[in-house]
Amino acid sequence: MKRLLTILAAVGCCSATLGAEPTYSKEIARLLRDRCEQCHVEGGSAPFTLGTYSDVRSRARSIRSAVEAGVMPPWKPEPGVNTFRDSLALSAAERALLFAWLDAGAPEGDKADLPEPLPAAGPWPLGEPDVVVEMSKAFEVPAGTDTYRCFSLPFETPGPRWVSALQIAPGNRDAVHHVLLFVDTSGASASFEGKDGKPGYDCFGGPGEGVDEVLGAWVPGFRARPLPEGIGLPVPSAGRLVMQVHYHSHSGHSQGGAADRTKVGIYFTPLPPKEELFYIAIEQDQFAIPAGEKKFDVMAEETIPAFFSVDALVVGPHMHLLGRSIKLEKLKPSPSAESEVLISIKDWDFNWQNFYTFEKRVTLGGSDRLRLTCTYDNSTDNPRNPNQPPKLVTYGEGTTDEMCLAYIGVLLPAASSGAALRRF
Repeated sequence: MKRLLTILAAVGCCSATLGAEPTYSKEIARLLRDRCEQCHVEGGSAPFTLGTYSDVRSRARSIRSAVEAGVMPPWKPEPGVNTFRDSLALSAAERALLFAWLDAGAPEGDKADLPEPLPAAGPWPLGEPDVVVEMSKAFEVPAGTDTYRCFSLPFETPGPRWVSALQIAPGNRDAVHHVLLFVDTSGASASFEGKDGKPGYDCFGGPGEGVDEVLGAWVPGFRARPLPEGIGLPVPSAGRLVMQVHYHSHSGHSQGGAADRTKVGIYFTPLPPKEELFYIAIEQDQFAIPAGEKKFDVMAEETIPAFFSVDALVVGPHMHLLGRSIKLEKLKPSPSAESEVLISIKDWDFNWQNFYTFEKRVTLGGSDRLRLTCTYDNSTDNPRNPNQPPKLVTYGEGTTDEMCLAYIGVLLPAASSGAALRRF
């Protein structure tokens, strides 16, 4: 009993009567709402819902197994290494509370204790966007293939604007693996659009020359959040957005042959911001992972320009199927200075990628070095290895190629042009 009271006090989510066992209505529904229901809802990216007692009770055994194995909720950053906003990770006390409830037979409790349900998300959980940009018409997803397709979308606003939030709404969640959104100020992408008679254009090797300024992204489980007050992503008054959609085909997902018409909802800041967010990339594109190699490291380094200081707000690491771990560090100029780990993911999973927002800004000073370390397993021991037997794998955009990349969202005063970042 003392153990149970300690659990309830640590979680701080309940007002249970002394000696009461945890119930679904009073404690567990709140826990699942905060950690699970952004995916496990009707129309969400998960294959089943967890919004009612019957939903949860029927899956009690699989919930225990997934939580015990650390598979769910999917939160990949290594515990204790930096802190990020909107974490889905269960604390030790929350895990203990969930297991105590399951051990007690998963009682429902009094329905009067249920929390308010989450509002119906619809396509725009943040409310109606200021601007909606979408494909000219639906794209028929090819069956049985991995497809990278880019869509050049005209975009125009009355004067320069700043984005406070982006909500990417996949039209076919079974087929869309992830989405990257780029700014094309030159308009060059328009010349590729529809040349093969279908919406968009193939972009297996990237969105095209000159189109490399990242505006946003979507992955399964990603929840759009407005940037903090006073911060905005600058966008030109006229140009084009390029939406790169990765359509995949694997067990448990659509085998293609369905239509997709993904949309982007854009929300602008009500006033010009004090700071602008820019994305820079730390990447290594010259490597080859030998067949059979169980632990192969690839590294990339960039140095912050001298006499320059900038705060980092967001980080988004990226590898493919052979990836096993990824780490981004900040190294001070002095060789004897200790490094600071900005993010570490020890159990990389291609299907659970995200952009992570630091709880506290990270200052990058002039001459600091950023070191990215990517570790791969190209052996038969890697169950995600797409090649059996293993073969030499090099850098490339395809799922069966590999990448070693991290995007970092940094802040500059709004009056700055961001030109110094072009040195990276």
